[in-house]
Amino acid sequence: MSNPGPSGNPFEQLPIFGDLAKLFSEQGPVSWDVARQISLLLATEGQPESNVDPIVRMRFEELARVAELNVADATGLATAPAGGVLQVQPVGRGVWAQRSLEAYRPVLERLATALSLPAGEDDVEPDASTELLGSIGKLLGPVLLGMQSGLMVGHMAQRALGQYDVPLPRPVSDELLVVPANIDSLGTEWSLPEEDLRLWVLLHELVHHAVLGVPHVRDRLGVLLDEYVSSFELDPQSLEGSLGEIDLGDPSGLQSLLGNPETLFGAIQTSTQREVLVRIEALVVPSSATSTTCSTPPVATSSVPTTW
Repeated sequence: MSNPGPSGNPFEQLPIFGDLAKLFSEQGPVSWDVARQISLLLATEGQPESNVDPIVRMRFEELARVAELNVADATGLATAPAGGVLQVQPVGRGVWAQRSLEAYRPVLERLATALSLPAGEDDVEPDASTELLGSIGKLLGPVLLGMQSGLMVGHMAQRALGQYDVPLPRPVSDELLVVPANIDSLGTEWSLPEEDLRLWVLLHELVHHAVLGVPHVRDRLGVLLDEYVSSFELDPQSLEGSLGEIDLGDPSGLQSLLGNPETLFGAIQTSTQREVLVRIEALVVPSSATSTTCSTPPVATSSVPTTW
């Protein structure tokens, strides 16, 4: 085992690890560079992504005007919360992943803080091995959280129809993202009329955009989300057991670990979270119901899968 340097940092005599530690420590609780790279790789499957066809953009813009009138008439809410003109932006999966990762950043950082293992007692002097493990944890923690965040958003990008598939508040804007590639794939898989499905998606997205643009709704949802993510309890023994079972010669073992947040962090859902989740659902579910009633497109809403 290497001796700690004069500063007490065991990585001081290992420049490569020192550089990595410096890189990741500058990014806070989550390594966002890692998250961005992984999310983009998964979203695009490593292939160059072309721009959305201008004709497709124009058609979405035309349908958006129809959806906007229906939502405004049914809810009385402004569909452009920032006070401008609503702009529907059809984007590719890679763009959706990058934009969504940035939008989810406050929630993910709050979650990362909640999942941080508690520090040891100040009056206990750690030995060399404890210091080494502590430094490794500080180094790997942001990386693992960045990988987990990138995997999550990258997989979501392969299925997301718009920006409110997960009804989390985003920065107030008059821009609305939709993903034509995923919408068209869903329509083909379920034999749904193309234009009808696009209109249904726009209605769903616009209702969420309008409701989450109301200041007191955004604030309330933000408080509930913060309460939820800060209420995780950690089981360090579960974490140690999971890490001990990894076979470094089998890449699928690491992939399985990263794919399960509960296994990776030993995070346990608490009774407080279950109670908060009920309040979150009560707040966001009504807007989903409204999107099916503000206008009835020719597609039967029961035919559109709620999970795809």
